[in-house]
Amino acid sequence: MRWRRCIEWGVVCAVLLAGCSDDTNQEEASTLDSKAITVMQTKENTSDEVLIIQDVSGWHHPTKNVFERYGLMLVKVELSHDQTYPTFFLSSDPGRLLVDPSFQYELAEANGYWSYKIIDDDQFVEIYTDITNKRVTKLVTPNETIDLLLREENGNRNNDGYTIHYGNRIVFSDLNGGIYMTDTDGSHLISLSDDYAENMNVVGNELFYTMDESIYRLNLTTRSKSVVYQGGSGRHLQWMQLWNDRLYYVNGPMQVMDLQDKSNETILKNGVILSPQITDEGLLIYAAFDSANEHYSIHQMELESRKDKVVVQGLEDLYAVQQYKDHIYYLTRTRGQEEGACSCNIQRIELDGTNPVVLHTFPVNVHSMNLADGWIYYVRRDSAQYEVIARINLHNPNQEDILPSTPTYRMLGEWKVIDDLDVFDSPGELNIAANWLYYYNVYGHNSYLQALQLPD
Repeated sequence: MRWRRCIEWGVVCAVLLAGCSDDTNQEEASTLDSKAITVMQTKENTSDEVLIIQDVSGWHHPTKNVFERYGLMLVKVELSHDQTYPTFFLSSDPGRLLVDPSFQYELAEANGYWSYKIIDDDQFVEIYTDITNKRVTKLVTPNETIDLLLREENGNRNNDGYTIHYGNRIVFSDLNGGIYMTDTDGSHLISLSDDYAENMNVVGNELFYTMDESIYRLNLTTRSKSVVYQGGSGRHLQWMQLWNDRLYYVNGPMQVMDLQDKSNETILKNGVILSPQITDEGLLIYAAFDSANEHYSIHQMELESRKDKVVVQGLEDLYAVQQYKDHIYYLTRTRGQEEGACSCNIQRIELDGTNPVVLHTFPVNVHSMNLADGWIYYVRRDSAQYEVIARINLHNPNQEDILPSTPTYRMLGEWKVIDDLDVFDSPGELNIAANWLYYYNVYGHNSYLQALQLPD
């Protein structure tokens, strides 16, 4: 989109070439009728002329419709940077909408994905966009910067991936059916879909997720849903992640689908694939099971070259693998001579397979490992309760902290505080988003999604 001016017969007028939803040359004009009063001025100490629309009643543009739909009153628009950068002035308090990623994506689409600014009294937000890929990249206010491209370094994708951090929101799936979104403080619960979701990825303003044997995409603003991959084998999709416009997934073998031409290719054919994870550098970290010797090995593959190397091999029982910063962490179990006896270890190794270190040893069974913010979180057996959630610090792995803190919340149509002293019986896979830890917990035959705020 490009704002441009023309001056005819001494009258200032403005024409806006609106962004199209496709790559055609069609242009939708934004106009000013005779009611609009506009002036030209030059910004102080710059040569940038600013077109000021002082009466928006005669101004017609798709962004105006978005403001009206959300009940926001637009009172003035300033067009700068060769009329490519609009500043919108409001007379009504936008409240949470100022930093709401879904609202800003809708407005950005109406503005052709050009950057812009919104001002309301002493509040403002600057919206930065990627016009080529049609994405909002970040929201900047006087108090915070919200990076919508930021990927948290944690192992959610290795633990069913049912939560994800999205700007200043958290998107999560309830096991009993439903995809929801809240603010990072747990307030303003919004229902997005009746589906349940695993392996969630957010790209732009779309949520990609798996359900049963298929892959779906859900627009977080319009709530429209479409099928990306329709499974037909009856085999539950175990894992999925997007990288460079390609969709990688496991339903037995590991496959990749190009989102542009829908072509499909098998990458890994044989063996059990455990804890796959794609790094920002395009490295696939995964574990494979060799049925011949009944041992696991940890691999690192370059996705572009498909060069695959073994980092660790000869592991008896491997529960989880996760790359975190510049190390690979993995959870193993050694069986004891007595029936049911076992010892579990959390270990760390360099990316090239050197300098292995045992960080912590447990005389009981441990599962559901996840790393975030310098901590390793996990579930382990306990003598007082059936299982507990605990953590160790990477700088002091000998010291163990038992969670949860209080209060703890349960998802029953809405978040409700749990009054029970024993707030969990058998926690499942741990997910972490912002400062929250989510887990499915089994009470008897019932399973609930629960969450607790992580201590500092």
